[in-house]
Amino acid sequence: MAEGCDAAKLDQVGTLLEVESVLPGLVILKIDAPRLAASALPGQFVLLRAHAPSTDPLLGRPIAIMRIEGDRVFFMIQIVGRGTKLLAELRPGEPVGIRGPLGTPLWDGRAPLESRVWLAGGGAGVAPMLLAHQRALECGCRTIVPVMGIPGKGCEPLVAWFSRFAPDGVVVSDDGTLGVHGNPVSYLEGVVKPDDEIWVCGPDPMVHALVKCLVSKVKRVMTSFEVRMACGFGGCLACSIATRSGKKRVCVDGSFFDAREVIWDAL
Repeated sequence: MAEGCDAAKLDQVGTLLEVESVLPGLVILKIDAPRLAASALPGQFVLLRAHAPSTDPLLGRPIAIMRIEGDRVFFMIQIVGRGTKLLAELRPGEPVGIRGPLGTPLWDGRAPLESRVWLAGGGAGVAPMLLAHQRALECGCRTIVPVMGIPGKGCEPLVAWFSRFAPDGVVVSDDGTLGVHGNPVSYLEGVVKPDDEIWVCGPDPMVHALVKCLVSKVKRVMTSFEVRMACGFGGCLACSIATRSGKKRVCVDGSFFDAREVIWDAL
């Protein structure tokens, strides 16, 4: 995204079509947002704000773009505070404030990828992986595999939902009751090859463990960062992280970064 980006060009108002409860504290919003649907690419995200055009809450919450069907855009919302709670409590027909698409795409979603790519998502972290998977299938790429890590028992509704959109995906559970016994890191250790890539989004411990164990074993690891941000277009510098080429802004330069470029000790 270009420097000095005009926020007004990114701001739009969508209409909530449906709220689907997956698990306690985890919902999927289906929003009618034609402008966003026409321009969003894998790896991008938005700032969502309930009760548009109201300014309460003032700041949107960064939410990954999970799936696009026509003019409809899907988002997975994990309720962690007031902003996400307000989003989850919206009713069909209500407006939703949207700023986006934001961030640097993982790829254009058109040409098939050269490498085999493993999409590692921890719980709700699987959301941005699924748009990448959707676009890969649409362009005939069959070497991109979603891997979702979950605790296990009690997550059956999440697994059913995941399987609906990614029937070729792999489920890995801590307790072994659903899918493969283990976690995304232990599973990938047994299947990756040096020419593979891993794109990962999930809880910090999982991301750090994956980078530590696998970054030297594959071609590239792209890691998503979930940080607090305000403007979404690089003006406030609130979401900066340290990299080997200097400070980078998650909202503009990310949210995915090459793990080898990140200075992990500075986080």
